[in-house]
Amino acid sequence: MRRQSLDVDQLSEAIRLYETGLSLQAVATRLGVSYNCVRQRFVKEAIPRRPRGGSYTHEEDLFRFSSSSAIS
Repeated sequence: MRRQSLDVDQLSEAIRLYETGLSLQAVATRLGVSYNCVRQRFVKEAIPRRPRGGSYTHEEDLFRFSSSSAIS
């Protein structure tokens, strides 16, 4: 099986889609390549990725924590 690769235009599109909030898997599906293809290219190009588990900010995480402890 031939190894997949992203060309320059696909990489630009992958970055744009990822910045809109799509997951790496969703970006890969849109571009017709594998998750690993996108992930490895992001690593190679030193493109920052969001933390695992969602695309919320640290401040939102703190709000979630303080809200859940206030409910208890």
